[in-house]
Amino acid sequence: MFTKESPVSVELIERVIALFIDEVLIIIGTLIILFSSNSIITINGLYLEFILAVIVILGHISYFTFVPLLWSGQTVGKRVMGIRIATLTGDNLTFQTLLIRSFFISVLYLLFPVAIGSIALALTRGDKRSLHDIVTSTYVGYSRAIQFSETNNTLK
Repeated sequence: MFTKESPVSVELIERVIALFIDEVLIIIGTLIILFSSNSIITINGLYLEFILAVIVILGHISYFTFVPLLWSGQTVGKRVMGIRIATLTGDNLTFQTLLIRSFFISVLYLLFPVAIGSIALALTRGDKRSLHDIVTSTYVGYSRAIQFSETNNTLK
């Protein structure tokens, strides 16, 4: 049972597998966009890899914001692994919370050393929460362990 003092968090390996699945989907989407745009895009001789990188980052943030918002805290990878994102308070996930969380995920993986620190947090903390979980007061738990009351939107 979930309590604020003792959230049911999943092992890091399950989170990594879910993230890997999601990243593969994002890479496939990026490749489709890249190959449908004549491979190398130029405007007046200027290569637009930077614009492509911005599109990828915005797509990454959008994926990790909107998919969990629409799928009750799950991305495709989390759904496959049977895990989901939940708030520590039992409140519904909000757009703002997921946007901040996805921004932190994107920044963490762009700034690899910070990502290593975030992973170290997950490995050494008893609740297995990473930096983006701590900042947004969320955790990732097993879908079957997170049950919401339909009447008042709180955790049972």
